[in-house]
Amino acid sequence: MQFGLFPLNTIVFPLSAIPLHIFEERYKLLINDCWKTKSPFVINLSYNEKLYDIGCMVLIADIINKYEDGRMDILVVGTHRVKIQNFISGEKPYYLANVQIMEDIDNSIDAEKLNTVIELFNNISNKLKNPEIKPIIFEDLNKEKPSFQIAPKVGLTIEQKQKLMEIRSENERLNFLLKHLEVIDNIIDEAEIVSTIIKNDGYFNVPPPNL
Repeated sequence: MQFGLFPLNTIVFPLSAIPLHIFEERYKLLINDCWKTKSPFVINLSYNEKLYDIGCMVLIADIINKYEDGRMDILVVGTHRVKIQNFISGEKPYYLANVQIMEDIDNSIDAEKLNTVIELFNNISNKLKNPEIKPIIFEDLNKEKPSFQIAPKVGLTIEQKQKLMEIRSENERLNFLLKHLEVIDNIIDEAEIVSTIIKNDGYFNVPPPNL
């Protein structure tokens, strides 16, 4: 399958939504093309001079603002993880690539582990006493891949987010998140760390050591 490619210094998870500000001419064209045809495109991580081959297919949910010079504020929603197979040059001003949807190898979910992750997140949130940080409600989560909805909230570094994106087992992803939250819980009483966490509009924002 061939799709437009938008390398960014950020990660979009399946089932999550993020706003983007579009200002480069080639990506204005990409967004306009996809909006007109209701087609998805792929966001993959470009970081430290490396272009990662596993990213996320996204759909444009809305064009929030469109400026006179063609810049746009848009909202995109992640749908599937994909792996880039090869790049295609010359057909469009923006990147094109053949991609393959990347499914999990193991689809099982340990309900007890999921509940532990949720409880630990909510316990940390209660300690912070920040009304912007909303509790995670079990019933609001996707029943197949809840880790992708939890991941944006817990303050993972960009490298940790990419590592999580590449894990092909929901239980392994939940275990990854659990270890990360345990690190945060162990340092939550440090005043400087708490100050850092609560400044992030409802999401944890602390870079613990790499797991």
